Amino acid sequence: DRGYTGKISHWWDSCLLYDDVMIDWRYEGIICGYVNLYRKTRDKKWLERAVKAGADCVRNQLPTGNFLNSNFQIGAIEGGTPHEAGVDIGLLELAKLLKEIKNERWKKYFLSAEKNIKNYLIGQLWNGGGFQDQPWNPVLVPNKNATIIEALLLYGELSRKNMKKYIEKAGQVIIKAQVQEGPAKGGII
Repeated sequence: DRGYTGKISHWWDSCLLYDDVMIDWRYEGIICGYVNLYRKTRDKKWLERAVKAGADCVRNQLPTGNFLNSNFQIGAIEGGTPHEAGVDIGLLELAKLLKEIKNERWKKYFLSAEKNIKNYLIGQLWNGGGFQDQPWNPVLVPNKNATIIEALLLYGELSRKNMKKYIEKAGQVIIKAQVQEGPAKGGII
């Protein structure tokens, strides 16, 4: 009733220590999966499941804009990257679908993602050259910037706000991390 729970199987040491509600990257998969099922079948049960998962995220959003326990790498704390951007993607995909079918509930999910994007992603992680791993960790991680790009593209589409300066700089972070030679040439470290 509070949201999806369960341990996360991952190589981080702390991943199996916590199994209560976490509003993390899993919600991107849950919401987008239901949205895609609805788009393919038009069966309203999938739409309502997407809405229920989106409601978990909104209900567990903190006044700061962060999502409850979004970080499992360093313990169940807020500010998980790329987890919070993943939640934003799920919320924005749901908002996009609801807006397309002229369902006014779209605004609730859009505003939740917008609050996180403005307060956390741009407000705390943006350093002018890309998005940092954490407010206290200035490392620019390519996969985390890639997830944020996806969230910003959806946000820009729905809000009609220009996110170009953020997207281009985050894209440069990814390109700079590309392997230049050897068997992994073209891959990202």
